[in-house]
Amino acid sequence: MRNNFNCLKLLALSYALPAFVWGQTNVVTKSLPEIEFNHLNKYLSFELYYTHDYVSNTGGVKQGPRNIGAIDMYLESDLNKYSGIQGDFQIHYLHIHGNDQRGQIGDLQFASNIDSPTQIDRMADLWYQQRWSDQFKTLIGIHDMSMEFNTTPSSWKFLNASFGTAADLTYAGPNGPSIYPVTAVGFRAKYELTDYTKVMAGIYDANPGGEETFRSFHSDIGNTEGYMAIAEIYQKIKKQKIGFGGWTNEKKQSRQQKAEDPTPFGFYTMAEKSISDSLFTFVRYSWATPVANPIQSNAVTGLMYRGLLQTRKNLDEVGVGVSQIHIAKKFRDSLKEENEASYGPKETVYEFYYQFRPTKTITFRPDFQFIKNPSGAREVDDAMVFALRTVVEI
Repeated sequence: MRNNFNCLKLLALSYALPAFVWGQTNVVTKSLPEIEFNHLNKYLSFELYYTHDYVSNTGGVKQGPRNIGAIDMYLESDLNKYSGIQGDFQIHYLHIHGNDQRGQIGDLQFASNIDSPTQIDRMADLWYQQRWSDQFKTLIGIHDMSMEFNTTPSSWKFLNASFGTAADLTYAGPNGPSIYPVTAVGFRAKYELTDYTKVMAGIYDANPGGEETFRSFHSDIGNTEGYMAIAEIYQKIKKQKIGFGGWTNEKKQSRQQKAEDPTPFGFYTMAEKSISDSLFTFVRYSWATPVANPIQSNAVTGLMYRGLLQTRKNLDEVGVGVSQIHIAKKFRDSLKEENEASYGPKETVYEFYYQFRPTKTITFRPDFQFIKNPSGAREVDDAMVFALRTVVEI
C-alpha cells in the first residue's frame, strides 16, 4: 500500500512539473486519469543494468588486473500516453565503484568507458523534453549530451571511450563536458529541417564538477563556471548518416589556464553506413584548439558485424576499430616538465571485441586492445589490454 501511494505521488509530480516549467496552466486543473497500479508499466518504464569490467594489462605504467563496476537505473515516461502533455522525462541514477585503470596503463583515451578514479553516486540524467510539434523539441535538466551529440551508434559497443565521444571533446574544459559519468545542467533544442535532415544545439554548465563532486550534484551555469555550447547538423538517408558539429567552452584546462589563451573550441565530422543488414562501418574526425586543449585531434574508424554465430536473432556481434589522438604540444611540454620525461605526439588504440548473449538478460563481451605509445610517453611500453565486460539487465 505504501508503494502504491509513492507511485501516485510520483505521477502527480509528473503533471505538475511540466506545467511549472513550460507554463501550461491548463494541466494543473486537469483531473488525473484512473490508474491501475497493477499495470504501471503502461505509464512508467523502469530499467536496471549492472555492468562489470574485468581489465588486465601488460605493458603500460603498471601491470595487473582491475575490477570496475557500474549500476545504472532508468525511470522514463511518455506523458502523452496518459495525459494531454506532449512530453517525456527521464531519471537516470548512477553508481560506479571506481578503480583507476588509467593509472595502470597510463593512456589518455580511457581503456574502459566506465572507468572512474573514485566512487560515483549521482544523477546522470534528470530531464524533461517538450514536443512542441512534429519538427521541434526542447529539453531541459541534467543531460548526458553524448547520447545525442558527436555519436555514431554502431561504435557504442567498443570499450575504449574514444569510440563513444571524441577524445578532444572529452577533455574540453577543466573537468570535461556534460558526458557520462559526470553530467551537468543544460538546455537542448532540436529541429527537423526535412524528413532526412536535423539540426540541434545545446548549452551546458562548463564545469560538471571534479572528484570532490562525484557523490553530489554540482552546477553553476552562467556564473563563475560559465557555459559550454555545442551544435550539430546531420542527415540520415536510408542506411547512412553524415554529420558535422562544433563546440566552444568558456573554461580551459586548469594546467593550461592563461588569460591570453583563446577560448577553447573545436569541430567534428562523422559518417556511418549500413553496408548490409549485418555489416556497419563508421568514421569520425575531430579537432580542437591545441593551445587551449590537451588533445588536438582524434581520428576514429571501424567495422561492426551482427549475427556472426547467433544468426537467428542477431544476438551476437563483433567489432574492430582504430582510434588515434594527436596530443597538443603545449600539453606535452607541461607533462615533460611535470614528470621529467619525453612525450611524443600520438597515442593509438587498436580494439577488437566479440559480444554474445547466452540469455535474454546477460551479455558477455570479451575485448582486446593494443595501445601504442600510452600518453605519448616514450619511456612507457606499449600496452596490451585484455578485458571482459558483463552486463546484467533487469
